[in-house]
Amino acid sequence: MRGNGSSIVADILVACVVRVTRRPAATVALFAVLAALAGGWAATTLRLEGYEEDGLLESATAVVLLVCASLLASGIRRADAIDRRLGVGVTTLAIVCFLLLMEEISWGQRILGFETPDEIGQINAQQETNLHSMFVGYNQLIRLAIALVIATVLIDRARWVGWLRFSGLDRLMPPAAAIYFVPFLLYAHTYDELFEEVVGLFLLVYVIDLRRRLRDGA
Repeated sequence: MRGNGSSIVADILVACVVRVTRRPAATVALFAVLAALAGGWAATTLRLEGYEEDGLLESATAVVLLVCASLLASGIRRADAIDRRLGVGVTTLAIVCFLLLMEEISWGQRILGFETPDEIGQINAQQETNLHSMFVGYNQLIRLAIALVIATVLIDRARWVGWLRFSGLDRLMPPAAAIYFVPFLLYAHTYDELFEEVVGLFLLVYVIDLRRRLRDGA
C-alpha cells in the first residue's frame, strides 16, 4: 500500500512541477515538502538517526514553530491597523503556534529537565509532560483528520475566502499555491515526525506569505 501511495504522490508531484515554475510561492512550498519527504524516506527506509526522539528533525520542527510564533506576534500591530478583527485572528494564530511549540518541547521539560507529574505519567505513553502523547493509539487517525481538514479548506479555497470576508478574516486564508501541500500532508500522516515536519513547513511558508500580504496591505 505504501508503495502505491508513493507512486501516486510521485505522479502528482510531476504534474505540480509542470505548473510550479511560474509561481514563486508554490516553488518555495514544493521544495519545502520535497525536503520533508526526502527526510521521511531516509528515516523510514535507511533508519537514519535524525528522526529519533529529540533528534535533529524534531528539534528543527520546534525551531520552525518558534519562528512562526515570533513572526506572527511581530505582525499583530500591522494586522490590527488594517482591521481589528484581523489583528485578533493573527493573535490567535500566534498563540496556536506557541502552544504547538510548547507541546513539541513537552512544555520545557526537555530543556529544564523536570520530572513528569505522576498523574500525567500514568496516562502518557512517553512519560512526558504533554498532551499529544496521551493519544498514541489514535495519533494516526488524528493526523489524517487534520490533513483532510486542511485539504478540504485548500481545495475549496475560493468559497472559504468568501465566507471569511464577512468576518474580516479572509486575509488569513493560505495562498492558492498552498494546494501543493495537500498530497504531502496526506502521505505524511502515517509517520509521526514526518507529519510534524510537513505541518511545520506548511506553517512557515504560510506565515511568511501572510507577513508579506500584511506588509503590502493586501
